[in-house]
Amino acid sequence: MSRRNRVLVIGLDGASLNVILPFAQNGIMPRMKEIVEQGAVGPLMSVTPPVTGPAWASFLTGRQPGKHGVFDFVKATPGSLIRKPVNYTDIKASNLISLISGEAGKTVCSFNVPITYPPPVVNGFVVTGMLTPDTDATFTYPESLKQQLETRFGPYVLDVFWQRFTDNTAEQFLNELIDYEKQKLGAAKELLSQREWDLFIAVFTGTDRIQHALWHVIEAILDGKTLSPKEERLKPLIRDYYALIDRSLADLVDAAGEETTVFFMSDHGFGSLNKKFLVNAWLRQKGWLSYDLEQIRKINRRQSFKKILKQNLMRFPVVYNLLRKKGPVSLEKRMNTYQFLNLIQWPHSTAYSVSNTEQGIYINLKGREPYGIVNPGIEYENLRDDIMDALRTLRAPTDGRQLVSHLYRKEELYQGPHKDNAPDIVFFLSDGEYLADVRLTEHLWEEVSWTTGRGTHRKEGLFIAYGHGVRKGTRVDANIVDLAPTVLFLLDIPISQDIDGTILDSVFEEEFLNQKAPQYAVAGNRAEEESEVFSLSEKEEEKVIQQLADLGYM
Repeated sequence: MSRRNRVLVIGLDGASLNVILPFAQNGIMPRMKEIVEQGAVGPLMSVTPPVTGPAWASFLTGRQPGKHGVFDFVKATPGSLIRKPVNYTDIKASNLISLISGEAGKTVCSFNVPITYPPPVVNGFVVTGMLTPDTDATFTYPESLKQQLETRFGPYVLDVFWQRFTDNTAEQFLNELIDYEKQKLGAAKELLSQREWDLFIAVFTGTDRIQHALWHVIEAILDGKTLSPKEERLKPLIRDYYALIDRSLADLVDAAGEETTVFFMSDHGFGSLNKKFLVNAWLRQKGWLSYDLEQIRKINRRQSFKKILKQNLMRFPVVYNLLRKKGPVSLEKRMNTYQFLNLIQWPHSTAYSVSNTEQGIYINLKGREPYGIVNPGIEYENLRDDIMDALRTLRAPTDGRQLVSHLYRKEELYQGPHKDNAPDIVFFLSDGEYLADVRLTEHLWEEVSWTTGRGTHRKEGLFIAYGHGVRKGTRVDANIVDLAPTVLFLLDIPISQDIDGTILDSVFEEEFLNQKAPQYAVAGNRAEEESEVFSLSEKEEEKVIQQLADLGYM
């Protein structure tokens, strides 16, 4: 199976150099140490804000969200408050899967890549990743591959939903995460070894899940700090998890062969979460958003009771799982912009935030929003300026430092045919140490816990190039949009002229570069009216929304 110009891309969701490199040096990940020493290494800058959905779409397309159309895990429904989960057909630009398999006629294998459901028809195979509704759906192409996987590796596990655990069940979470990753790594190795391919993309998401839930324990391992006895018991399991990743990824690289160029990459990095900032409560405090506070108090009391009940029930997994299997909540109740938007008093509200992962604010604009009251033009621009000025005055409740580290009008951040679908204001607080939360409350700040997560996303992810043609010992600064044109270059496929990324030629040996010349083609965006459209069923939408909640994103 060895041939020239093969590319293996290994995605480690949320992986960071500030974790992987120390673990490589201290013996937890010895094979990664060898790979780093023999390769090109550096940070990989994500999209702004560093959100999983648009980041993976940018990896696949080599374009920023304004050109591919994915800004979040969900998308707005014109003229309605309803948000619906995105799917593969919402990526409105040519991408690595479609280009390599279709127009180039090469073989592509995509394993567990987010936003690839429903699986496209390819020359090769697809096993869909995050945002797949369940394993009853057709999540593989060809469809027969599902049976092959389950015969070999048992019932297929989509993800480990860490919000279904608590501090008291953290050991169970880690054991299930290790079992989950063993299945994924074993399946990826078998598929890679037994099938022909020009491009093999495999994504492993456990690195993101473990860091959201247990970042403070990972930091304690890195810093040599002692934690409580209960948390100390988690350290060996965390080391075991990263050692498993190290051994298994090395197996993938070995199986790919010496003439394969290998890229390790992540969709974003990670760091500690200090507090949550309740952005809609802040907008209310400033007079831009209106809701009945007494009604909110009653709802929040009920939610607090349900949370305590859930945590107690989770001590009895059999009972808890039986209760989770009860009939689904109606789509309208679940999806009507997460219920809370129905509680906003729209005739008195000029701005609002809708999604924890968007990190943005929308103006309640006439002609665009269902209950818009702000006039386009001067009124819109003045209001947006006022809100941005107020955001600049935000101070951390702990030490009084300025919080806003990134602040944009949408047109400053995004270009392309889909830029108008972005929030009117996009912001990022203290590079991620503070995370905006959209819940309607009467307080502005929330302390971190298992429920909030103790770690969250950063813009600086991980990039390592290794293998055929790679210059050893090179330091590189890369952007997530650079991966697609670099892969296309290696596979001798023309690169669209409207792509945002550039070829990472600094990571390759001069002799290798002299043997290849990049090819370019006219703009390759798929026209929205020409691209296929796929809609999840109501039940599937509800399942995906619940998954996002169980991953801490809602």
